[in-house]
Amino acid sequence: MNKIPAALAFAQVGHKGQTRPGGESQIEHVMRVALIAAQFACDNGLLGSDAEDLIVSALLHDVLEDTDTTDAALAEQFGERVARVVRALSHEEEEEPDAVYLRRVAVGGCLAVTVKRSDRLDNLNTLRHAPPEFRERKLAEIRSALPLWYEIDPDGAPLIEELLREVEHVSSTA
Repeated sequence: MNKIPAALAFAQVGHKGQTRPGGESQIEHVMRVALIAAQFACDNGLLGSDAEDLIVSALLHDVLEDTDTTDAALAEQFGERVARVVRALSHEEEEEPDAVYLRRVAVGGCLAVTVKRSDRLDNLNTLRHAPPEFRERKLAEIRSALPLWYEIDPDGAPLIEELLREVEHVSSTA
């Protein structure tokens, strides 16, 4: 588990000063995604390098798309497996359709899918406090991608759908 502190420090430097649409710092999101992934590892008996690479990938999941980090630097510092996962999680363009993006995540393997699930769950939780127009647009995007989620992540899709319904309910009563 030696790569985890290095990945956290790397993410903190890379995301320094970055904020999310709700105003929180990007590093807070990254750390919550890593905690969700770590909980998954504990709940599913994931040990050793698998657990470490899952948590490291979660900490670094946004560095290729949101910082000037290169794929080569990521692979050199954290290994090809982590770089492959982070690459799969990185959007190739700003408005990339979910169908294209989620299929690439699926090709990235189990670790990529698990990190993306953790990311999606955290994104849903933070939508509770997002501006209404942004929240409604994101909820609609997530809802439209649910059939693909069930295809690529049958275990995680129900969690996403349940949280989606909860946030939609809170949104409709606000």
